[in-house]
Amino acid sequence: MTQFALKWILMHKQISTVITGAKTASQIRENANSSQKPDLDEETMMKVKELYEEKIKAMVHQYW
Repeated sequence: MTQFALKWILMHKQISTVITGAKTASQIRENANSSQKPDLDEETMMKVKELYEEKIKAMVHQYW
């Protein structure tokens, strides 16, 4: 799920990098490998955007 979330973030043209946290070397490797995953299709991108808008945005968007 983490790699999926990082890939979704990185697919936005406005985003060039993501600063993540990690506790183990394997988490660092997994995070770094997220950018090498295949691009998400347009339908998946839209579904995640809808989920974000409906369930998450109100709780976090004010922080940026």
